[in-house]
Amino acid sequence: MKTRLTLIALAVSSAHVHANNTFSESYFFGDSQTDSGYFAAATTRIANPSGKFTTNPDKVWSENVAEHYGTSAKSVSQNGTNYAVSGALAGTDTTNAALGNVPVLSTQTQVANYLKKHNGQADGNALYGMTSGANNLLAAQADPANATALLTTAAKQTATAISQLADAGANYIIVPNVPDVGLSPAMVAKGATAQKVATTATAGYNTLLYTELTQSHANVIPINMFTLMQEVAANPSQYGFDNIHQAACTTSNALLCNTNTLTTENANKTYFFADSLHPSGGGHALIGDHAISVLEAPTQIGRVVDGLAQQSVQKQNDLYRKMNTLPENEHGFWVDSTTHRYNNLVSDGESLPTLSLGTSFSHGNGHTGVYVEGGVQKHNWDNDAGSHEVQSVGGGVFHRQNFGKARVNAQFGYEHLKLDTSRTVKLGTATRRHQANADGYRMSVGVRGGYRFSALNDKLAFEPYLGANAQRLQIEQLSEDQSSLSTAMLFSKIKRESVNGEVGVNAEWRFLPNTSFSGSLNFSHNFLKPEKNVSARLSTMPLLVFDVPADKVGRNLTSASLGVKQVFAGGNLNVGVSGYRGSNKTKGMNLYMGVTHTF
Repeated sequence: MKTRLTLIALAVSSAHVHANNTFSESYFFGDSQTDSGYFAAATTRIANPSGKFTTNPDKVWSENVAEHYGTSAKSVSQNGTNYAVSGALAGTDTTNAALGNVPVLSTQTQVANYLKKHNGQADGNALYGMTSGANNLLAAQADPANATALLTTAAKQTATAISQLADAGANYIIVPNVPDVGLSPAMVAKGATAQKVATTATAGYNTLLYTELTQSHANVIPINMFTLMQEVAANPSQYGFDNIHQAACTTSNALLCNTNTLTTENANKTYFFADSLHPSGGGHALIGDHAISVLEAPTQIGRVVDGLAQQSVQKQNDLYRKMNTLPENEHGFWVDSTTHRYNNLVSDGESLPTLSLGTSFSHGNGHTGVYVEGGVQKHNWDNDAGSHEVQSVGGGVFHRQNFGKARVNAQFGYEHLKLDTSRTVKLGTATRRHQANADGYRMSVGVRGGYRFSALNDKLAFEPYLGANAQRLQIEQLSEDQSSLSTAMLFSKIKRESVNGEVGVNAEWRFLPNTSFSGSLNFSHNFLKPEKNVSARLSTMPLLVFDVPADKVGRNLTSASLGVKQVFAGGNLNVGVSGYRGSNKTKGMNLYMGVTHTF
């Protein structure tokens, strides 16, 4: 990032918070939707060394998601972490006769094998994914008399497998539902009636599964592939597809498909389906985009609140700076404008100048006063993920008491916040934007005590100090618009609290009779542990509340300021720059200008 100096702001570079720090590893289970090459050894001889049910050698959605987070989804048959097996049922092991009776392990057996390998303990920092039930659904269509019982059993078996992972310590489990089978080439070829029956059956199984999952204690992150499939079918070209109802491969099934068996040169990208049921590489890329957007969005919103929380410490330092410009034994008021520039958890951002007005009344050796302030911050998320704006208006009270060379400052502040978000979701060649807004507040209280030392006939002075402060910041639930879309989300109320201890020093050098340099250095530590997760729901599946990891926020913050004070008749003018740096390499800088006058 570039470092720029403008008339209103100074920007500094920062380290970007990368997605690949989010999860320690990725593990996947289920069927051909997720299988990344379980049959590779058996299919090498038929010109498909990938062993996947797609337009080989394209990646399936599990691989796309894992690689986004810097992990892998290589099949367990290749010593990887993806246990999924094409053709797998939810709870019954079978074999694949066409490949020499190769065992086809059920989802439950896959989970059991994973837990056995890891001594019954699941990595709580890893990402887990599971697609299960599609093959049970196809089996139930062949046995309509027992279809309801078969699907109910499959839903319970899948939910049991998920609960077993959660019981072993898995904290983040992606569970895509079954795509609308009625839109597949297999059902399109059978006609409208067959399509309707298949769509109804798929929706029924998905309802059974999520009913089971809502009663589970597992943290299930749902991916609504059923609705996504319908959205793509309604407007294929918007997502980069020319064909949604026919197969990209000329082979009987996608396991036999490779670059030499495509209907057209780019069919793996322009056709959604590889064969009569399985997505092409382009289809899987779209599903991966959707899954990543669901995983990223809550953290994205959480970054806003985390960024505001870190700014709160700097705002308190700014208030103490203003209090220190007040005259010793006279009433006074200030007018102060501060422009912020941030490169931090929230990504690049700037604010319109924040205007602060304060007045104080002198009594004995003390000052008591009030202030009001308001401002607007605008930020762009990284990777063209959208933008947000925070409007704030508030005020507070403060008191300064002198005891000879000792000084105690105290303050209380409250701000009303309004957050407007515009989140961008990329799905293939399509771009969606979801808008949301919510109210919130930021409240702080603090006390700081110091002792003033002087030298060179009072031309040089410095004041070491100790302090403590507490803050609470809360943003209410955000409900995105276009709520019927698969990507729309509801973000739960987010609250951040901190209790900080601080140590620092203020210094001033009066190098001319009415002109002085001032500076400060402050170190603060938050004694409360940062929140580990952020909660959200899909608007189309509002009963499943899920958590994803919040960004790792540092508990230490170092801030500094440097300015010039010019004294004139009845007051003073202060101009300077201040900034902070967090232990997680977040940064921010302010340019301030203020006038204090006596009355």
